[in-house]
Amino acid sequence: MVLITHAFQQESAPASKQSIVSHVFYAAVWCPVGMTQAEYEAAADAGKLTVTHDKFVAAMLERPAEEADQQTQLVMQRLNFASSYAFGKFLTELMVEEFPLPSRVSKAVVRPSLISSIAGAPYPGYVAGYGGPAGYTMGYAVGFFPHITSVAYGSDYIMDLIPADVVAAIVLTAAAAGLVSSSRGGGSKEPAIYHAASAHSHPCHLKLVFDVISKFWYLNPPPLCLPATRYPTFGSIDERLEPSALYLQMGRWVTLAKIWGISWVLSALGKSREARLLSTAYKAFGVYNSRRYDRSITCAVDNVRSLQAQMIPEDRQLLPVVWEESVMSWPNYGYMVCAGIRKLLFRTQQESVVPHFVTCPKFQSFPAGHPNVLRLAASGAAPDMTVSVEADAFTCSKGDQIRSEGVVNLTAKAV
Repeated sequence: MVLITHAFQQESAPASKQSIVSHVFYAAVWCPVGMTQAEYEAAADAGKLTVTHDKFVAAMLERPAEEADQQTQLVMQRLNFASSYAFGKFLTELMVEEFPLPSRVSKAVVRPSLISSIAGAPYPGYVAGYGGPAGYTMGYAVGFFPHITSVAYGSDYIMDLIPADVVAAIVLTAAAAGLVSSSRGGGSKEPAIYHAASAHSHPCHLKLVFDVISKFWYLNPPPLCLPATRYPTFGSIDERLEPSALYLQMGRWVTLAKIWGISWVLSALGKSREARLLSTAYKAFGVYNSRRYDRSITCAVDNVRSLQAQMIPEDRQLLPVVWEESVMSWPNYGYMVCAGIRKLLFRTQQESVVPHFVTCPKFQSFPAGHPNVLRLAASGAAPDMTVSVEADAFTCSKGDQIRSEGVVNLTAKAV
């Protein structure tokens, strides 16, 4: 994720008391295995690291690359970070905490989990690329799992997905809440932390995920798949099915044998590019299907629920910030995600068949006719502050791909 800084000015304040409010958002998810992580500062996450961001980065830059890599690996092991990606996000959080800002200025950090396809209008099921959950689902669809024992996760693994539009709603509402707090004379040196995650509010176990995607792809086979492709599930197993290193390796050998055979045929037909793409796709898939990630993480969403409590009921429906069963069931969302992948990534024009009728959520961030205003209350009473939302953005499309960039300006006003 890109570090984004929004700066807002409170226009209604007297000239001598004007304030610039900066909100910083970026992705960071880390938590010890088997624990629920509360929404607090990054330093607390890592057991109070005794070095600042500036000193650590400066010390690593002064060392030769090989030595810096070794030192960083030692620190990551000590702090229980599974990847350099997550560790880099942690360092960024430290930087945000340490960065000096004027008084009456608020900071906020939003930590998304696995950002997945859009759930609501106007593009339910939309997905932009092959990374993350979409790529994993495509790997399943083309037959990269010859058997359920080829899965590197236990059957009770919690797949902490969060729709992209729910993340956007949390970012927008967190910015508005911080702006309101600053306009009331608040502001804090420590950032407010918000988890954009579902494991705590609406947990989804891997067993359910495989049940849903298996039903979908049996009814809607992709245009390309490996020979003898099957869509395995965990079946009626109630106890946890542990992944086995031996069975995982056997599954990889079976899949690689199929890929090598198809790649040879493609190369013989003059389609060497397609052969390389198939091999590269399986290598990328192997990064996700790894036992080192078989660690369910539960991130609390108490601060996000506090945001929700400040919103009026109408805005809660338009901008759902807590992903719950009442918003959408996981089977409905799963079928919608698979249908989007089939249309946008596999580029299949034929309509998808789903096991039952899928109802799309009615929510849409500021649909046509909405006043583009978030109404926030201090403690669940009548809203005493509104935040107007003005977007300076552009959208460009190329085929089925849609890209949007721009800046969102918020202005707080007392009711």
